[in-house]
Amino acid sequence: MKLLVVEDQPKVAGFLKKGLEEEGWQVVVASGGEQALRLRPILMTTLATIFGFLPLAMGEVSEMLQLPSISMMGVMSLSMLFSLLVIPGFYWVLNGGSSEWKRASKFKK
Repeated sequence: MKLLVVEDQPKVAGFLKKGLEEEGWQVVVASGGEQALRLRPILMTTLATIFGFLPLAMGEVSEMLQLPSISMMGVMSLSMLFSLLVIPGFYWVLNGGSSEWKRASKFKK
């Protein structure tokens, strides 16, 4: 089972992570509340916009309203995936990957 530890002090977060992993938990550490709470506003904004355009996309309205609403739903879905997966993945690559990946690559050599 995974746990999310939110702690802005690296020493305390490392101590908690080490102790919990010794107990058999998989631990993910977020260094601040901003990282831990980032998902909720992105999902809520995207879903509210998509559900707002849904009546126009599914209803019997003119094509002048229907096509832009369908395209906006697709754009919002793609932007959500981009902001949740691509941008954090880009920073992960810039930082050299996770510490678990670094440890595993040392043993392969």
